Amino acid sequence: MIDVIINSAPREAILKILFKSCDNIQKAFYGDTPSPDLESTRALLRSQCSHYQILYIFFTLLNVDCDLKDYIFNLEHKSNHYKLVRFYTDLRKCVVSSYSKDTDNQIVHFVDECETLYVIS
Repeated sequence: MIDVIINSAPREAILKILFKSCDNIQKAFYGDTPSPDLESTRALLRSQCSHYQILYIFFTLLNVDCDLKDYIFNLEHKSNHYKLVRFYTDLRKCVVSSYSKDTDNQIVHFVDECETLYVIS
């Protein structure tokens, strides 16, 4: 499923998944209290952001949202489950932690690292 999102999923389908993920995070971490970060993410998704920006948001939300992880996991063929578990772990430990330390990284670099990590997982 991740390879489909990276390469060929329709924009509207990806956006639907991402808005749902924002809702999941809102409920899990903030309850009824508005989150400025989530609101700015939703606003960016409503704008004409680039495919790389959408992928950046996808990987960032995937790192945080357990419901999104489960959703992707359940869509994948059973033979890819170990690959996904490895990818989820490496996403958190390698890419996201590295990116958060180096704010000079570009969105494209972050997305490219996530894509590469998924391929080699």
